[in-house]
Amino acid sequence: MDTARMAGSLRRYARRMKAERELREAVTDFFLSHPEPSDKEFHEWAEGHGFDKHEAEEEAYKLATLMSQFLRGGRANTAGITVADADPDELAAGMEVEAEHSPDTGTQERIVLDHIAEAPDSPLGYYEGLLLLESLREKLAGLDGDEAADIIAKFKALVEDIEVEEDDD
Repeated sequence: MDTARMAGSLRRYARRMKAERELREAVTDFFLSHPEPSDKEFHEWAEGHGFDKHEAEEEAYKLATLMSQFLRGGRANTAGITVADADPDELAAGMEVEAEHSPDTGTQERIVLDHIAEAPDSPLGYYEGLLLLESLREKLAGLDGDEAADIIAKFKALVEDIEVEEDDD
């Protein structure tokens, strides 16, 4: 393939990817502002915004599939960890933290359980550790640069000095 044809193919591909990205973002925005639309509302919206209603519907199904995979996938699902297995305080802290990513409690819960599943036997919960590090970061922000750097170096050294026995599974 000559250079001119290749460049043309790349431009067409880039335009198609941009159009798909714009459609996905538009469909996502539509569902965020219209949580339970009828088919008629969705089709009217699509056509009113210059999208083919069938292509927009296809994109909606792709997004629904991605969300279903997200909700049924992840570390917690693989490990069999459920809400009943989670420490209630850790779950509550996690839901509060993850609310910044999604207003949907099902999505928040999925993210929280996946994080809890990262180290289910740890004496320091994921969100307990996160809150501890955020507290440290806030306190360090109030110190001068040398004092903060000294504390960070001591903290790193402390973490590096912790010896953990490896399991011989």
